[in-house]
Amino acid sequence: MSEPAVVVLGCRIVSGAGKPLAGAAGRRAAAGAKLAVSRGATVVVAAGGRGWRCDGEWRVEADALAEELARGGVAERAIVRERASRTTRENARFVARALRERGV
Repeated sequence: MSEPAVVVLGCRIVSGAGKPLAGAAGRRAAAGAKLAVSRGATVVVAAGGRGWRCDGEWRVEADALAEELARGGVAERAIVRERASRTTRENARFVARALRERGV
């Protein structure tokens, strides 16, 4: 049986670094963290390679989501950052590859 995994897909980032994520990204990260913690997920993929300008700096979706997942109680060692995808199709391809590489 595969290890439990959770995938959080990226979207527009509207909060600067060090601040809790707002909007859809915040809701996605919170739901992903809650699910990962409750299910004991050993792999949590934060997906999205698009950069968004927030508070004068650029934030990549995967990085912003990973920070929020960690804030939500997900162990850093469980978080995988998929920073290459720019479309939903690429999300699917690159996340599938990341999970396969980890035996999930």
